[in-house]
Amino acid sequence: MSNPNDISSDDAVLDASPQGSEGRREGAAPLLLQDMQFTEEAMSISVGSGRSRSAMVAAFVIVAAVGSLFAMRQLGLGPALSLADVAVEYTPEETAKAGIASGKVLADLERSRRAVQVPQENITKDPFELNADKGVDTSPKIDADLAMRAEMERQRAAREARAKEIDSALGGLSLQSVMLGSKPVARINGEIYRVGMTIADYFIITAIEGREVTLFADDQTYTLSIDSSPSKRPGSRRNR
Repeated sequence: MSNPNDISSDDAVLDASPQGSEGRREGAAPLLLQDMQFTEEAMSISVGSGRSRSAMVAAFVIVAAVGSLFAMRQLGLGPALSLADVAVEYTPEETAKAGIASGKVLADLERSRRAVQVPQENITKDPFELNADKGVDTSPKIDADLAMRAEMERQRAAREARAKEIDSALGGLSLQSVMLGSKPVARINGEIYRVGMTIADYFIITAIEGREVTLFADDQTYTLSIDSSPSKRPGSRRNR
């Protein structure tokens, strides 16, 4: 009994003959056509897939651009919307210190607006008038020492003139008689005089004793005697 495997191997050997090779060529032709058709289909599929990929990329770019524009617009409107939503709230605090400060500021403003007027009594001269316009003072300048010396000289001359007048008046007096008693009297130039009376406008009778009459004038004491010329004695100052 023969082995089936041996039969198949024999058949395979038989197939290796020239007739078997021609049969294989005839069977390979349809396979080659099928491979070519498959390749064309694959190429067509690859071309179609490339076009669809380009369309997808273009669509993605468009969508990305639109999204970017929208995002930029939102970012630009964001600050405006946020500023529109901000509400400023301020509540002033009225305190005593703030009131004093505001009052001081208002007072300063009021003083700065008000014109400052100098009282008229404080203006001693015209500020717009020059000293040269008043002219030159031609009055003589008086020396204080010279003026004092001149005054002293005038007083000395006056005293000398009065002394001469007193001496002249004393030379015209003549004691004629004396009457003693509780109230003595004297007759001078025919007139009766008592103590304390003034004679010849210069002399005051201070005493009547014996045959003499004492007179006083300008801090000087004078004596009249009967039948004699009058004499002058230094006397003490007498307050009138």
